Amino acid sequence: MQALQVLKFAIKSKGTLSFTQGMTQEEQFEYLESQTNDIYAVPSDMRAYVKSLKSFKMFVTYDT
Repeated sequence: MQALQVLKFAIKSKGTLSFTQGMTQEEQFEYLESQTNDIYAVPSDMRAYVKSLKSFKMFVTYDT
């Protein structure tokens, strides 16, 4: 909760929030490309990947 308040204060006082401050444009592109590659990478062991999907349980709750 305290981290959220610090974040809100930083946004209100400076007007912006930058997660890439201090990085060059090339470093930003490299970071984004590495994240994209991880997301769209084809698993090397398909059976292990399918097994991991089956073991994942998602619980969704709805407030009424």
